[in-house]
Amino acid sequence: MNITTALATGYISVSQAFNRRGFYSFMRLINRLFPHQANQSKTVELNAASNFSFPAGDPYWLSVFVCKRDYEPELRRLLARLERPSLFLDCGANFGYWSVLNSEHIKTVAVEASTDTYRWLALNNANNKGRFTALHAAITDGSTATVTFALEGAHAGRSVVADAQLGETIPAVSIDKLVEQYADDDGLIFIKLDVEGVEVDAFRGATKTFARNSVFLYEDHGRDASCAPTAHLLQEGRRVYFLLDDDSLLRIESVERARELKTNRSKGYNFIALGDACGEF
Repeated sequence: MNITTALATGYISVSQAFNRRGFYSFMRLINRLFPHQANQSKTVELNAASNFSFPAGDPYWLSVFVCKRDYEPELRRLLARLERPSLFLDCGANFGYWSVLNSEHIKTVAVEASTDTYRWLALNNANNKGRFTALHAAITDGSTATVTFALEGAHAGRSVVADAQLGETIPAVSIDKLVEQYADDDGLIFIKLDVEGVEVDAFRGATKTFARNSVFLYEDHGRDASCAPTAHLLQEGRRVYFLLDDDSLLRIESVERARELKTNRSKGYNFIALGDACGEF
């Protein structure tokens, strides 16, 4: 076993009594001590037809697989309720976990802005027979051809920045443009949106997609008391829901109700928005 993975596994095991507190700080130290091993590829089997690779010293994905967490169960449960989508858009795909899984049966397009993160997305595509389309771009409202994307910070939290000196210039694309290019028919379009604070811009670039048979699963973070993505959708008259633990859908009709559901400021919460042509389910 890779030494960084072995040390991470050991720390997680002995720290369970205090909820694995300090794990990220521990991994930063280990990765500085063993940089070569930390950047080696670790591959896990997701199912008989799919595998997923990530840096061996990556605390985000190590915590998912070593702890055997049910990763983003809302997405899995929501997909189980729906007719099979004809197109899955993974916007803010990270290393492509959901693109790998869904592309086994669904036409999938994965979009990732960070160059470093995109390399792992492309690797996972190649390792799974190139069965999805991987794009290096940022999701925006479609008003600009390029944006500046942050270089610093953990891969799961990087976002578009205003200062060009703080990031890299990358192509920009709207959800409407992706749908125009990749949707083959009038079937269900499923959009997973995890774009770290630019959800409202992403929605503004998806007006045509909202007119179609579409479902958006988007993040509204606990630290955002304004509930900006949900507030925007409600102002636009969109149907917004929250998937409860019993798999029932709660209609969200006010920002106050969304805020009540977000009880942990350090956690991202997944909400659902339906396109105009999508029936209730």
